[in-house]
Amino acid sequence: MIGAYRYNMDTSSKGPKVRWYCTRYAYGLPVFSMTKGGNPVIMIGTYRYNRTNGCNGAKVRWYCNSLHLQPFTEAIFTTTKYGNPVIIFGPYRYNQASAIVSDRSLRPLFSKTKRVPVKWMMKKNRKELAMVNGFTFYCHKNNAKTKIWTCTSGWHCKARLITSSDSDPEKRSVITAKLEHNHPPPTYIITDGFYADIGLPRYFSWCERRKLCPSRLSETIILVKFVKRVNGKEVALVNGYTYYCRKQSLKKSTKIWNCTYGGTCHARMEITNHVKPSRRIVLSAKLEHKHEPSEYCISNGFLLYWVAKDNGKVLAVLNGYTFYLRRFHPVKSTWSCTQAGKCRARLMITSEKNVTDRVVVSARLDHNHTPPSFSISNELNIQWVKKINGKELAIVGGYTFYCHKQNPIKMQFVKKQDGKEIAIFNHYTFYCRQQTLKTASWVCTNSHRCKARIVMTNALEPWSRVMKSAKLHHTHPPPTFVIHDVRWVKKRDGKELVIFNQYTFYSHMKSMTTINWSCTSAGCKSRLITTNEDMPSQLQWIKKPNGKELIIVNQYTFYIQRKCTNTINWGCTYRGCKSRLVTTNEDKPLERQVLSFKETHAHPPPNYAIARGFYVKL
Repeated sequence: MIGAYRYNMDTSSKGPKVRWYCTRYAYGLPVFSMTKGGNPVIMIGTYRYNRTNGCNGAKVRWYCNSLHLQPFTEAIFTTTKYGNPVIIFGPYRYNQASAIVSDRSLRPLFSKTKRVPVKWMMKKNRKELAMVNGFTFYCHKNNAKTKIWTCTSGWHCKARLITSSDSDPEKRSVITAKLEHNHPPPTYIITDGFYADIGLPRYFSWCERRKLCPSRLSETIILVKFVKRVNGKEVALVNGYTYYCRKQSLKKSTKIWNCTYGGTCHARMEITNHVKPSRRIVLSAKLEHKHEPSEYCISNGFLLYWVAKDNGKVLAVLNGYTFYLRRFHPVKSTWSCTQAGKCRARLMITSEKNVTDRVVVSARLDHNHTPPSFSISNELNIQWVKKINGKELAIVGGYTFYCHKQNPIKMQFVKKQDGKEIAIFNHYTFYCRQQTLKTASWVCTNSHRCKARIVMTNALEPWSRVMKSAKLHHTHPPPTFVIHDVRWVKKRDGKELVIFNQYTFYSHMKSMTTINWSCTSAGCKSRLITTNEDMPSQLQWIKKPNGKELIIVNQYTFYIQRKCTNTINWGCTYRGCKSRLVTTNEDKPLERQVLSFKETHAHPPPNYAIARGFYVKL
């Protein structure tokens, strides 16, 4: 004897080794035990039997004191192993009298024993099925008074039902039931009133074609689909929501799956831990969410997310790489990798309006670069106000927030000599490459070999600009630069001075291209070197008869060569002359300031006359 198992020796075994075989299964064997008071009891499965005190002799009668399905004490109607009906009431057993020929004695049996909820349904071949707790039974044997129903899963499941043989399903009653299954309930659908048993892949496609939630089709199953992310971790999908494995129990062989939304959502599931996802069973589930499901689609077992940029354009994110809409077609559109200049990765996706209905038709995912660095966040409507003491508050959804901690890294905006704006972040410089209505893209000044980028809001005041995204992987050391505030003043004697960082410098030496400035304090060796450009003091703004604008400087005329956002480049009207002038880009000519001036004329001034405010060449 080994535990509850008994082994007999095989008589055909010869030699030093002997083969032993089990005589019967351990399931259902009685276990003899004692109560706390010392009374003998027998445990068979979940049933407990006490010994009858009135029994004398070699045989003893035992009766059940706690029923598995009926915790209340009343008569139990069942059959013997030969099919004869009996009644068990407490420790007493009643057999039917053999003299009774009619079935009157069985009518109370069929009318009072409705303890097992049974649903009756019909297959398309007109064969009847019985459903109990999501499991299906077919009629295995039809007797004169009873019907034996067997589980549809096959011979390996021993679940059985014995009901009355009434033709009307509503009048049938369950006589006895054995509802211990060793497999999960089948996947089924009910169409046009008929039962249809389908496999799991066909069930998924059936739900997707009809756009139905699987939990609405059956009250006994929860449809769970398992997919893998880029890092190889599994994600469970139920009704459009995603779950991740938070905890694993080795004792129970189960896993706890929580919603991926975070701590505010308490949706969770307990699923058996099996290697094959198709064999996992949902033991318990709490599917009450406080948020909308995330937008995604499944392609080759991976999640395809849809995100929107600050400018409103939609991007597709697959395996950590981003794709933009390159060519639109009413049926299917082409999405290319955002690094399209050097990457040939493509996606062919259907063009439905709802992004969750789109399907990946074909994919080419041979990227030749690493995934970009980005963050996905929901856009919030933030209102900024100030208190009486000057402290700033943020209002979101009627709630107020104060600044708890401030990032010490700040962005600084300065202007160059030509008037162009430069952003300084982490000692690296960025210039504005592209502007939209809401955002501006700033690129590293060493952009020919550095791909660092910053996207900020497009505000006029630099202090009100907010950083939306940043790619700060530089391939070079930070540049060396100096930020200064220089002012040019004149003394009473007409000599020019330079004020730099509150120190004054005078002109020490001049050359053709530069001017050396020395500190006015005796013995100080501080020096400044500037370009030798004499800024024009008098400018005259006129227009030609065709409406084009000109500048007259020292009797030489300049036309608009290039107009930028902040500056205007002016060139000499004489062909081949290298003289240049740069001014600020203001609407009113009198408000423009000269930023730089290069005068290298090798020709005499032109002959012109000004008539009625217009320039006329003679």
